Amino acid sequence: MLVGQETAIIPIGLSCQPAEQLRRLGGTFSRILSENFKYQSSILNWIICTPEGVAEFFERYSSREICAEDIFCERRPELIRNKIWLLHEHPADNQGYLSEDAERVAKKFEYLRQKLFALRKIRTRTFVICQADNNLTFHYMWEDGRMDYGFDRRRLNRIKASIDEAFPSGRNRLVVIALKGRTSKIDWSYPTAVFEPDNSEWGGDDAQWNEVAHLIALGRNKFPLLPESWPRPALTIRNLQSVHSFTAADERLKTAVGQRIDGLIRLEGAGGGGLYGPYVRLPAGFYEMGIRFAASEIRGAARMDVACGLDVSVRAARPVLASNLIDREAKLRVAFERDMINVEVRLWCDDGFVGAIESVAIKRLSS
Repeated sequence: MLVGQETAIIPIGLSCQPAEQLRRLGGTFSRILSENFKYQSSILNWIICTPEGVAEFFERYSSREICAEDIFCERRPELIRNKIWLLHEHPADNQGYLSEDAERVAKKFEYLRQKLFALRKIRTRTFVICQADNNLTFHYMWEDGRMDYGFDRRRLNRIKASIDEAFPSGRNRLVVIALKGRTSKIDWSYPTAVFEPDNSEWGGDDAQWNEVAHLIALGRNKFPLLPESWPRPALTIRNLQSVHSFTAADERLKTAVGQRIDGLIRLEGAGGGGLYGPYVRLPAGFYEMGIRFAASEIRGAARMDVACGLDVSVRAARPVLASNLIDREAKLRVAFERDMINVEVRLWCDDGFVGAIESVAIKRLSS
């Protein structure tokens, strides 16, 4: 799992794939959310489980310890019988499981359980559940009929309810990663990505995981295309000087810590992501990005930046203070050496920043 100052991103099965991919994407999430994420081991990192097993884990172990009596040892230790398999736990003598093995495994997983539930103090927790691992159908629990990876509404609702009960304060989000061909029973009311089949043994396709980084971090689907009124990439675009404005009422502009009220994004002192979006495609060239504030009090400090691409690379940044605005607008120039996707203008607010965003402008410059 990845743990930052205000946010935690937590894999919860059904296999090892989400743990490995989230570990790899730690730097990407740090750039998206402006937090320094650190990878930590977690109890549901390296396991095989059923959706019912995930829900039952939170229902059973949010308030009680894991002890040796909870570990059932057969071909592999199981934390919840026929629902959570601790696939990487082997007997100490490699010949058979003994009572000492159950005690050792219980001690290890109790330590990991405590680490997970220490995240109750974190403001935002995103739980990622994934059934895209090719290996799910290779293990013995699938062959003998004990494994079912369906994500129907009843199962996902139970998982989310069990998480909310286990983590009663702050914000909990559930993100679903599915594999094409395993999607007939998915409840699409949760943020969901469907992957194309890949050739990996278990680790998954890095490129497809890269594309869903924003979905996981922010709970939204892929960026939209430009509106029809925006000039399309063409040879003449390099000589045009044009501007497109997105009002704060436009749903392509998002906020994590503000509120959309009366056509404005109002920021009232909470630190964090005050603005991000609109996630457009832009041709190579020079641009001036602007965030325009309403004619109301602006106080405190924030940082504006421009990010783009699947890796969410920051291309330019500047501080934002009431004293350095020109006509209530913060402007930032940026150059793109090639056509760019997923272009966003962001405002990161320090605690105590107050203001109301009116619009975002993207202006094409001749040079």
